Amino acid sequence: LLVAMVAPSAPLRRPAQLAARVLDHLAATLDAAATELRESDEQLGDKVLAQARETDEALAELNDATAEGLAVVRQSPFRRRQLAGVEAYAQLSDPLDHASRNLRVLARRCAVALWRGEEVPAPYRMQMTALADVMRFMAMELRNGRLPTRARERLVAVGQATSHLELAGSLSAVTILAQLRSITADLLELTGMNYAEARELIPDMD
Repeated sequence: LLVAMVAPSAPLRRPAQLAARVLDHLAATLDAAATELRESDEQLGDKVLAQARETDEALAELNDATAEGLAVVRQSPFRRRQLAGVEAYAQLSDPLDHASRNLRVLARRCAVALWRGEEVPAPYRMQMTALADVMRFMAMELRNGRLPTRARERLVAVGQATSHLELAGSLSAVTILAQLRSITADLLELTGMNYAEARELIPDMD
C-alpha cells in the first residue's frame, strides 16, 4: 500500500535529462558552426542555422517537465524534501532559452560571414569549440543527477580567454565573439548564479 502511495520519481529526473539533451544539441550546433567557418562551407552554414532553430520543442518539453515535477513534489508528502532540488532544476529553463537564442544569432552571423567572405579569426573558433566541450560536460553532469556546478571554473576560463582576444575587423566576427561571451554568461547561470554574478565573472575586453 505504501509503495502505491509514493509518487513516481520519473517526473523528478526528467527535467535533468531534457536539459542535458538541450545542452548536447547546443554543443553540436556550436561545434558545427566552428567547422563551417574553418572549412568556409556555406552549405553547412545553412544547415547549422536550421539546426540552431530546433531547440524550441525541446525547451517547451523541458518547461512542461519541470512544471510536472514541481506538481509531484508539492502534492506528495513523500516528496516534499525534494522540493528545493526540483526547484533548482526548474531554474535551468530560462538560461537555456537565453543560450539558445544567443546561439541562433551566432549561427546567423557565421552564415553572413561566409556569404560576405568575412574572416573570423581562428582563436574565435577555438573558443567556440572549447565552450561546446564545456556544454557536453554540463550535460553529462545533469545525466548523472548533478547540477553542473563543477563546470563553473571551465566557463570562467572561457570567459577570461575571450576577453583577451583581439577584436576582428568585421561586424560578423565581432558579433560572433559577443554572442559567445553572452552564451558563456547564460551557462554560468546554470551553475547556480544569477545573471549579474555571471557577468561579473566575465572580464571586459582588453
